[in-house]
Amino acid sequence: MSWELAVEYRQVALVAREWDEQHLDLRSASDVVAGIGVGAFSGPVRGALAAFAGHWTRHLTAVALGAERRADGLRTAVEGYLAADEQSALELAAVLGVVGELR
Repeated sequence: MSWELAVEYRQVALVAREWDEQHLDLRSASDVVAGIGVGAFSGPVRGALAAFAGHWTRHLTAVALGAERRADGLRTAVEGYLAADEQSALELAAVLGVVGELR
């Protein structure tokens, strides 16, 4: 039984792009929540709303950064796979350059 590991670089790139889009959407949501105006509310409500908005802003920012890290990690993994493939091809070419067929 033989096993083959194959990575579809294009698919990985598409998934990385989707994580990038999630990052941008979450950053945008974080900015919207951070910009909520609380001035029109009474003191106790204003304080609670400001605290709520602050917590959600930090949470959305953290999740957005996680999405960005995932996208970056996928791209880094593909770069590593491509470098390994290139090195393997170079080593194979070097071996084939000195190995001859016996008849």
